[in-house]
Amino acid sequence: MNISPLDMQVIIPKSTEVAKSQQVRDHQSVVQQEHGAAQVQQQADVKLTQVQTTEKSQGEKIKNKQNKEHSKREASQNGSHHEEETDEEVPMAVDSIRGRHVDIKM
Repeated sequence: MNISPLDMQVIIPKSTEVAKSQQVRDHQSVVQQEHGAAQVQQQADVKLTQVQTTEKSQGEKIKNKQNKEHSKREASQNGSHHEEETDEEVPMAVDSIRGRHVDIKM
């Protein structure tokens, strides 16, 4: 391929523009990978905190149950045998033939 002097005058200024655009494309892929890694890390952090909050709530249920049992023991030890209203669940009637679970499929 033969390049004339007039073509050289056009090609040289264009080469800097082409170099800049190529550098932007190369840098863009690196930025996208870093952004994707940051999103994955952020999602992992969110999942980690969700698990911890679930464990905390279960711990509160256990503490509440222990506090109720402790207060019942204290009441029986103090000699006050009056009946207290309890928040215990009433067992539901269970049909021996049908069971108690419902399966729903769509």
